[in-house]
Amino acid sequence: MLQTLNHPSTHKCTYIKIRCCCSIFNMSSAHIVMTPQKLFQLHSRSFDGRQFPTYQRSQMCTARAQCRFGRNKSARTEVNAQQNGDDALRTTAKQGAVLDRRELLAMVAAAQQVGQVAGSPALAGELEAPSAAFSVPSVQLNNGLAFPLASFGLQVYDDNTAKELTLIALEVGYRNFFASVLARNQRGFARAVAESGVPRDELFICGSVLSNRPRAFDSAYQATARQCQENLEAFAEGGIDYVDMIMLDYPGPTPEAVLGQWKGMEEMLAAGTTRSLAVSNFSPAQLDCILDSDPGATVPAVNQLPYNVAFHRPGVSSFDIIEENRSRGVLVQAWAPLGGTTGGLSQPVRRTCQEIGEKYGKSLQQVALRWILQTGVCFSTQTKVKQHFVEDLEVFDFELSADEMAELSNLA
Repeated sequence: MLQTLNHPSTHKCTYIKIRCCCSIFNMSSAHIVMTPQKLFQLHSRSFDGRQFPTYQRSQMCTARAQCRFGRNKSARTEVNAQQNGDDALRTTAKQGAVLDRRELLAMVAAAQQVGQVAGSPALAGELEAPSAAFSVPSVQLNNGLAFPLASFGLQVYDDNTAKELTLIALEVGYRNFFASVLARNQRGFARAVAESGVPRDELFICGSVLSNRPRAFDSAYQATARQCQENLEAFAEGGIDYVDMIMLDYPGPTPEAVLGQWKGMEEMLAAGTTRSLAVSNFSPAQLDCILDSDPGATVPAVNQLPYNVAFHRPGVSSFDIIEENRSRGVLVQAWAPLGGTTGGLSQPVRRTCQEIGEKYGKSLQQVALRWILQTGVCFSTQTKVKQHFVEDLEVFDFELSADEMAELSNLA
């Protein structure tokens, strides 16, 4: 399995199912080969905590890494991160065989297909059979739909970039996508879906509505209904005529506005152009504004909240809030699961995640994502680096102990 490890002052390195760290990065010991590249500058509302300084083209640091495919085969891997953001990966086995990156990824996928995938105890009994290339389990939503636990959330970049990144995500196994109206690239996403050839019924596509400024019922309703239609028009670029979920990105400023927003959402559901409704950044009281207004109101299937191992303070996105959502039948999805705009992951958090990860051959980011899953929350990540796409799906084949969960939970 491709896995990665990083340090706040260096580029990420790539290695394969091994415990590794390097003194050149102020870590314990290792041998990793890498070339720093000029990294993409991400939008300020980033879901990914892996943001690093820009490097000069001449900068380079090298080391070596040993990797294993299964128990008895080993190889030496060289990783060269190209300036254009692609990872050129060449693996030479001890016997002298040379594998290109495509062959290597195929080998990894095949190995995963026969391996056992550990489910999250917090979601035990709700997981459905994995279907994606990298075996992403799904949880059943309150309306019976299967919702893959790992989602790729597109960020603010142009349509061409959105298309390229969506194609990468589809290639490595993502089937759950959050294409927000805020990112303004839903057309590029839709074009990628059309070009990929992946059957529509294998995908879970979530659009979003931003209508949180109007204060009155009617104006909030009209703004929401208009944006629901705009989502459909953008997705139609790729032949997508319905979404699996439409998410209300922020609640309106008044109870009347929230109810107006929800009326617009309910109409889209009744029209059959979405299969479920969701919210983002809603407090329990704002959820109750919807649920208490009408006994027949549709319960949001998902509430997307800022949540990560370094950010789950009471009153913000705490365990109590997760339970408040769960008691209403609402699944919490973490945005900024690796720190992002919630302040990032502090050095103590990173160090602890790294130390725990060494026991499992996992990166600190994978430990942070696994912690989220075991608290009963799913996540939406983003990246522009293919190895990070892969890494973020490699979190379903290990399980943190109760002591490790407690240690991580006490870091925020």
